[in-house]
Amino acid sequence: MASLYSILTFDEKAAIRRVMDQYLDGKFDMRHLGKATYDLSRLVSIDNIMDYTVYFNSKKLLNIEAKHHLTKNQILDIITNRRSYKIVDKLRDKVHEVTDSEDVICIDEILRKESRWCKFFTNNDGNLIRVVYNLRVHIANSKSVLGVITCFPIDVSVIETNSRLYSSYIKAVELFKRTNDPMRNLILEMLYIIDSVNGGAK
Repeated sequence: MASLYSILTFDEKAAIRRVMDQYLDGKFDMRHLGKATYDLSRLVSIDNIMDYTVYFNSKKLLNIEAKHHLTKNQILDIITNRRSYKIVDKLRDKVHEVTDSEDVICIDEILRKESRWCKFFTNNDGNLIRVVYNLRVHIANSKSVLGVITCFPIDVSVIETNSRLYSSYIKAVELFKRTNDPMRNLILEMLYIIDSVNGGAK
């Protein structure tokens, strides 16, 4: 029997790769993605996002709501709303991978321990949020599925020893400050209007 990977079209692989670039290490082997068999009716589609859907395990979601006071809609907002949340960085989550990951049949039909990943986000107040997830490819439509495992706020001090992560956090916070500066935005808008009146850059 042919593997799911072997029957993916060029366009399907390209779409999966785009999602991998967003959520995984760019060097990760596509063949090591697990096969998703979730009921399609339980997958969440997001406006203007065509390359993937999102899956929430009902028990895990209840645990997130009870323990961390975050709802499904709030988590989706964190993941997709770049006005309210800036991406800090993404890392392979080897802690969860070792402690509670499961063996999955991958799209090349080989059984492997599933990789876990996490993305860090910050908001206008500098709060840091960690989203842990996996990425699979659905057998029914060959589309990527982002499986949210958990989501929780963390103290900034936790990442201070990771120079890359902490530096990315500082840059994201500074970006919020720049975009929230009304005088700066007014000046930029005036410069844009002046440039438009003058016919744009020559």
